[in-house]
Amino acid sequence: MKKYIALFGIMTLFFAGMQLARAQERSQTQIKTQREDVAKQREMGKAKAPLNAQELAKQQTQELTALVKLDKQQAAEVHALFLNIEEKRSRLATVTDDKKRMSELQIVETVKEEKLKNLLTREQFSRYLKTVQNEKQ
Repeated sequence: MKKYIALFGIMTLFFAGMQLARAQERSQTQIKTQREDVAKQREMGKAKAPLNAQELAKQQTQELTALVKLDKQQAAEVHALFLNIEEKRSRLATVTDDKKRMSELQIVETVKEEKLKNLLTREQFSRYLKTVQNEKQ
């Protein structure tokens, strides 16, 4: 009888441990899926931005200034570029055709990279590209 009680206790602990591990695994995959969904929405321009184009451009300029140490003239030019890009993105958010929106966003990003390459020094631009590539991973 004692053997059966001990065996039942061990089986109960094993079952509880399996359920706990499975629950943790599910919650981690749900969090990962939610993060991927948010990232996809941001890429497609569907995520609701808490800031308007002016505020986003200012925030992006501040982040880039901190990253690559922009001087005042570069910061002003970068701010104008980011403002223009954010205004284009907000207009593209109203486009209903996903393929068209994605292709237009890709063009906007390509133009942004080309203009940044002209505005920044080689060292600044390479630092910027490394950061962008790390964020994508």
